Amino acid sequence: MNKNLLIKLLLSALFLIFISSRTLADSKHTAVGMWTCGDESTGDSRALILFTETAGVLNGKIEKLMVAPGGDLHPTCAKCDGKNKDLPLVGLNVVTDMNETKKDSGIYEGGTILVPATGKIYQSKIMVSDDNNTLTARGYIMLPIFGRSKTCVRYFQ
Repeated sequence: MNKNLLIKLLLSALFLIFISSRTLADSKHTAVGMWTCGDESTGDSRALILFTETAGVLNGKIEKLMVAPGGDLHPTCAKCDGKNKDLPLVGLNVVTDMNETKKDSGIYEGGTILVPATGKIYQSKIMVSDDNNTLTARGYIMLPIFGRSKTCVRYFQ
């Protein structure tokens, strides 16, 4: 075999190994990023939620609302109590203090979810799908079997 051809094949193989290792390294399961969450009955997007992680703790806030024509352009959390009472929905922390159960597992527990429509706060569990594009948030009282789930889709700009 020609020496130049052998070098080209070796470089191509190394390049492919490098690209595959980068893809595997970048494929960790994480809720960090922007997600679109909607009305499951209509399929319409209702909000963009931005999840951030600081010191291993996941939090999510409403980044943007999709307001229906004629709807309130600056809605507040009128049904919330305490520090969230009457705060604008945009910028409101709706997911707080979630901890990942195992590094890069995409499963978070221990925190809470605020439902602005009712003002209620629930214990929470969040799971990111294997393809890293779907997030399921379950709010519950006492045990996850006594709760409700909502699915969000990763938002790509």
